[in-house]
Amino acid sequence: MKKIMSMLLAVAMVLTLSTGIVVSAVDDSIIAPCWNYMNKVKVDVNFSGDSGKATATVERIFGVTTKLEATLTLYKQSGSDWIYVDSTSESSTRSLALTLDFNAESGATYKAVVEVTAYGNSGSETTEAEKIKPCP
Repeated sequence: MKKIMSMLLAVAMVLTLSTGIVVSAVDDSIIAPCWNYMNKVKVDVNFSGDSGKATATVERIFGVTTKLEATLTLYKQSGSDWIYVDSTSESSTRSLALTLDFNAESGATYKAVVEVTAYGNSGSETTEAEKIKPCP
């Protein structure tokens, strides 16, 4: 009996100390993380002729998030490498919208990466999202 109780206690301790990633289904097909301080993180790259625009939006959780910090960085592919093009950073106690305008080269592939840190009264969390898109 003592062995069983010891084993159950050990399992309970391991389960309470382990942390996992919680995800939920969005739009019935996308698996998305459940954050404590962020509602949504989205990044995109669009082209119009020889102009390109990288955008990122970060939505806070109203009444929970105390501050958001984000950096949007744009890269251009060169062979198997990614070459830095430009970046912008912002912080806010509300939601964020970041934009990078750039001269796009037809046939080149671009990658936009947004790195976000969200703060709340109980701590912080960090995430990253990226979008890779070729210029037509």
